[in-house]
Amino acid sequence: MTHTTPPTIAVFGAGSTGCYLAAELLLAKLDVTIICRQRIKNSIMTHQGIHISDYLGMQQTIMPSNILTEIDLTNDNNSQYDVIFVTLKSHQIAMIYPDLQAISHANTEIIFMQNGIGSFDEAKYKLVQQQLYQGITPFNVLQKDKARFHKGTEGHFIWPKTQFTQIIAKAMHQHQLNCELTNNMQAVICGKLLLNLNNALNAISNLPIKTQLQQRPYASCWPRQCKSGLMYVKKLSFPLSNLLNWPPNGCQ
Repeated sequence: MTHTTPPTIAVFGAGSTGCYLAAELLLAKLDVTIICRQRIKNSIMTHQGIHISDYLGMQQTIMPSNILTEIDLTNDNNSQYDVIFVTLKSHQIAMIYPDLQAISHANTEIIFMQNGIGSFDEAKYKLVQQQLYQGITPFNVLQKDKARFHKGTEGHFIWPKTQFTQIIAKAMHQHQLNCELTNNMQAVICGKLLLNLNNALNAISNLPIKTQLQQRPYASCWPRQCKSGLMYVKKLSFPLSNLLNWPPNGCQ
C-alpha cells in the first residue's frame, strides 16, 4: 500500500543527534514525538524549545508538542508510530526492544541511527514483525546548555528510500531542509566507517578536529588509517559511498 499522508514519527532516545533530528522534522511541519530523558525534557521546557544552529550561521528554535520520558509497558494503549528513529548509542539498544514493540505496529519503519557495520544486527531477531533499517548521521552535533544543539560539520541525514522516508524527505525539502535518500545504505555505512577512523586519533590528540587536521603529524596519520580501511572494505567486497569532498582513493 502506498502512503501519501505524513507519518507519525517518534525520535527515541533523543540526546544530541536525536534532538537535532527532531527539531528538523518539526520545522518540516511533521508529527513528531520526542522520547528522551527527564533532564532533556526539563531543559527543553525551561528554555522554551529546542534551539539548533550550524557552522554556517543558521539558527532555529522549535517547541515540541509531544515529549515522553518513558514508555508504560503495562499500558496496551500506547501510541504506535509509523516511523521510529532510534538515536541511542549502540550498547543501549538491547534494553529497549520491549519499548519499541509497544510503540510500533506491523508496518512501522524503525530506523536505527547508529553508525557502524552490524550495529543493529541483533534487532533483526528481536523485532521480527517490524521493518528495520539503518540511517546515518555524517556530521557532528554538540549539545550545549539551555537546550541548544550545534551542528559543527557539513552533511545531512541519510536514510534508506522507503515509503515513509520519501514523504519525510519531501516535507523537509519543501522547508529548505536537507536530507538524502539512498537505495544502497551499505555503501553509505562503509563510507561513514572510513570517516569515523579519525575518531580514535582525534581522542588521542584531544584537539578540535579542525585544529588536529592542521597539524602535520595527525594529518598524515588519517590517510594511512583510510588506506587500511579501504583494504578491509575491498577485501570483503563491500560497496563504498564517498561522504567526503575528496575521493577516498586519495588516501592512498
